[in-house]
Amino acid sequence: MAEEGVCLLYSADMLLKYREKLIAKKVQPERRVSFLRSLAARGILVSLALADIVPRVLADPDDDVFLACALAGAPLTWSLTIPTCCRWKKHTSDR
Repeated sequence: MAEEGVCLLYSADMLLKYREKLIAKKVQPERRVSFLRSLAARGILVSLALADIVPRVLADPDDDVFLACALAGAPLTWSLTIPTCCRWKKHTSDR
């Protein structure tokens, strides 16, 4: 979840991408499983629809899912990262 103001977001598509990369890099199966389980246990699952993953990163289209997760997950992190004193508070200046 949120540690020191950082929220770890992930989607099912991202887990698949990480799995593919770990296999391609010949990471040992037990280390792959450990990493993916750790990510799932510590992160916030973001559900992505196919329409959420739009082409944005021309140089590497595989990165589109990561950007889509960040954009779709932003509202989930608002309440975790913004201090309670700042949420929905109107700031007025003394004049």
